[in-house]
Amino acid sequence: MGVVLAAVLFLRRQRPEPQAGTDSPPPTNLALTSSPAAGQTSGSVPVPPEHIPTERIAPLVQAGATYAERVELLKRLGATLASEEVGALYDFLREPGLADGLIAPFSHGLKDAVMITLENQQPSLADWPEFLIGLYQNHALHPVVRDYALQHLRTWYWRNAERGAHAEMRDAVERIPPEAQREPARDAFWQALAETDSSIAGTALLALRELSSLDPAVEAEAVREAALRLAAGSRHGPLARITALQVCARMGVAEALPLAEKLARESEHLPLRIAAIAALGQLGGAPEVTILENLAATSPQNLQPALGAAITSLRARLEL
Repeated sequence: MGVVLAAVLFLRRQRPEPQAGTDSPPPTNLALTSSPAAGQTSGSVPVPPEHIPTERIAPLVQAGATYAERVELLKRLGATLASEEVGALYDFLREPGLADGLIAPFSHGLKDAVMITLENQQPSLADWPEFLIGLYQNHALHPVVRDYALQHLRTWYWRNAERGAHAEMRDAVERIPPEAQREPARDAFWQALAETDSSIAGTALLALRELSSLDPAVEAEAVREAALRLAAGSRHGPLARITALQVCARMGVAEALPLAEKLARESEHLPLRIAAIAALGQLGGAPEVTILENLAATSPQNLQPALGAAITSLRARLEL
């Protein structure tokens, strides 16, 4: 399955991991960064007077430092930022423009790195989930930044849902967040499923799939139904449909098999077709072995690795 997953997932943007001393842009979803979102400019990011950057924060939000230098600076800030420093970083994340002196991929990657720093503060920031929901709901921000906000909200929810499930294993001073914080987060994930023209719907679906195993308030059946609807939407973007097919496969949504077969045969979008082939391998039975072998006999070379992996995986699962 390694070949299949690598091929299917290459459109999902990854978090930046720059090498020291280089300014290569962080890999991201090119479909989302090729043009700016509404309201996005290439100008500098102003910081409101109430949160004047401290000496430590200023190089992050003002021109002069390279992307790699700013990320290294973030790593040195640590997990005990002063409230004024947190406020300045919040202001930076809220601004729709690009970070001063950085092009889009660098700017988006820097904002994700800032979110990672804020997410790891000790003690945890009390308003962190509300802040992330606000970022996601701000449509003036680029879709990549809004997607990052959902990813970090997913991390926050997962950590706290897991904490709730295993509270006896945690330090007594850690307080499980109230339902009043979790409910808006769940609502944001369900709301995000409607954004099917980018990676946002897929990010939300992955979050809901994970949470369905941790939080009774997220019903697994509702997530399976949402995944099937998202995968079946012919007008939905390929990123959303690819993720939906993966979730269908992982959650055992057998109703997705006819759709997966159709896409495996007919889709003109290569990664979507590969995702459908992988789903056949994960969900199928003996009939799908024949389907996959027939496809392998007639498909072009660029599909052969995915087909071979799916056939091998399915035969092993069925012990054929």
